[in-house]
Amino acid sequence: MRNIIFVAGIHGVGKTSFCKEISAQYNIKSFSASQLISSKTNIDYFENKKVSNIDENQNILIEAIKELRLHNNLFILEGHFCLLDKHGVISRIPKSTFFSLQIKGIIVLSAPIEIIYSRLKNRGTEVVSISFLKKFLEEEMIYSHEISNILDVPYIVHNDINPTKEGLEYFLHEIIKK
Repeated sequence: MRNIIFVAGIHGVGKTSFCKEISAQYNIKSFSASQLISSKTNIDYFENKKVSNIDENQNILIEAIKELRLHNNLFILEGHFCLLDKHGVISRIPKSTFFSLQIKGIIVLSAPIEIIYSRLKNRGTEVVSISFLKKFLEEEMIYSHEISNILDVPYIVHNDINPTKEGLEYFLHEIIKK
């Protein structure tokens, strides 16, 4: 049974705040992919957000989700479609990860690049440039839409700075009632 509302976006786009708000509003549990992986590996995410073994981490994520034993309960999973590999190259998460997850719908968050850049700088995260963040966001959008088409699941892009609340509420209502 598909039971995951997958909330994605690049670092600094506002996933954690968004997931907390949606979780409270709809009384749905929310989990962060990076926290689930960290809890199994005892390795915290690095400040620079680079991941040394993307494929292995995704396998760990799938195991961590299985251990949650939420088979029939709807929940939110905060994560990514693309990550930065250990060399800082934008890398797509393997399609097999998304086939293994029981995704019911996808929400991809967007925000103006300048705001994302500012958020990351304020966190002390190493950021190469605004142009790099723009490429990262574009790749996240392209690949997330591709995966939603492959999985044949509902998909929406939500801009936290200039939201279309009605569209998001309708989207969530449709996902939850199914």
